[in-house]
Amino acid sequence: MCAGVALILVVLAFAVPGEGGPARGALALLAAAAPFLTAVDLRERRLPDLITLPLAAGCALILLVTAALGGEWSRAGLAALCALGATAFFLVLFVLAPSQMGFGDVKLMLSLGLVLGWQGPFVTIAGVMLGLVSALVFGLVAMALRRAGRRSHLALGPHLIAGALVLALLTA
Repeated sequence: MCAGVALILVVLAFAVPGEGGPARGALALLAAAAPFLTAVDLRERRLPDLITLPLAAGCALILLVTAALGGEWSRAGLAALCALGATAFFLVLFVLAPSQMGFGDVKLMLSLGLVLGWQGPFVTIAGVMLGLVSALVFGLVAMALRRAGRRSHLALGPHLIAGALVLALLTA
């Protein structure tokens, strides 16, 4: 069933007319994985490699095929650089505070960086920041409602995914 949902989303993304139609396949793949990643992260506070790594490979493959078909190699290169930059940034955060962030969030940035990076570095930075601000606001509200404390662990993945999807959809 999950593969069927992903296939439908990818087909729909390729069928949408306009610039970047095939590149929207990577966005559709991210959208298909989002509910599963969100559910696992909220329940178990982890993002499984079984989903994050194939997601990154799938996004990379779709964007490489798009670049090859449309001759947009510079755009693919920029997406790769954005993915590497976002992943490196989260790796630094993980190394500095491993108790505050899981390594799954670092691996998730490969996919998010590719999808956002196709639209450019500003969109990548804005998408990541939107996710982080969303997590911050959620955490502050949870603390104000006394449902969380300063030491509570927050699932960051759903916020990062939401920020990336919102920005990618607004800029596609």
